[in-house]
Amino acid sequence: LRGEISRDPQMVVAKIRPLVGSFLNSGDPEIIVAAANLLHQLNMREFNDQLDAIYQNKANGQIRSAILRNLSGLEYAGLVDLIEQGMGDQNQEVRETALGMLDKLDISVEDLPKIARPILEKGSIREQQQLVTVLGTMPQEKTQSIFEEILERWERGSISPEVKLDIAEAIDSSKVAPLIQKLESLRSKSTLMDEYAETMYGGSRREGWRIFNQHATAQCTRCHTLESGDHELSTVGPPLSNVGNILSRKQILQAIIEPSARISPGYGVVMLTLVDDEVLTGTLLEEKENELVIKANNPEPIRVQIDRIAKRENLPSSMPAVVSFLSKREIRDLVEFLANLKSEEL
Repeated sequence: LRGEISRDPQMVVAKIRPLVGSFLNSGDPEIIVAAANLLHQLNMREFNDQLDAIYQNKANGQIRSAILRNLSGLEYAGLVDLIEQGMGDQNQEVRETALGMLDKLDISVEDLPKIARPILEKGSIREQQQLVTVLGTMPQEKTQSIFEEILERWERGSISPEVKLDIAEAIDSSKVAPLIQKLESLRSKSTLMDEYAETMYGGSRREGWRIFNQHATAQCTRCHTLESGDHELSTVGPPLSNVGNILSRKQILQAIIEPSARISPGYGVVMLTLVDDEVLTGTLLEEKENELVIKANNPEPIRVQIDRIAKRENLPSSMPAVVSFLSKREIRDLVEFLANLKSEEL
């Protein structure tokens, strides 16, 4: 066995240094972003001023956002000015990146609310999420009054549902007892759905796709397909290519965290006790307002009128309890991804 291979980073720096100028002068945004990332990784600070100049002169928001992130890691002396400039940038990605660095600015207790309020009132959802997240990392004496104001907005119903999970996480991590108590009074936890209500909005579709397709424990693709009409390829769980048109966000969330509460026709087993004490067990094929259609041992499906049913039990789903291995943030991302799967226009 060769063991761990270690390389002298200075050898890499020596090889890269003559090429950096051409990389940064490239007309391809991807090359400039990659070069900025590389400078940060190799801690090559001699190009900081050149990165600053590119930040000032490039209209591309992706480039400016990447430079801002990497200059932060390179501890650039002029970073504060760039952050302040970035917070007023016309490009949303740059504003979000700058907001994520708010904790690097020496902002007074009096001035911080002046920055936060306009974002909470008029900022994009991503900007509000970024603001709340970074406030959660800042000293309590600077942020407590802002979080008190945020909770008052929550109580009045003027907080976007997409931001509630971020607020809850920031306050929970703050360990400030009065804030946590106020938050608990606003959150109903009588049911599992109540507890996870904050995960219905505000997730990342990209991260949701990654969780659905690549999460090692969830393994969603073992039972579900995203191919339209491929029922044959999905013998355990229903195909999800059009689930965003079929289920509401609330129903999608319930299907994720309480898979046995609602079963998809053709993919779950029900046990029906009828008013005459007869018991029928079979696969639910169809559910209508006035009847259920199930496939039992009979050659033909059985139609059961709703008024004949004394008791209905959905037998436990084979889908695992994802709340045991997915965080609320991951569940929010998964809901966002699934809610946007709409292969058929209605």
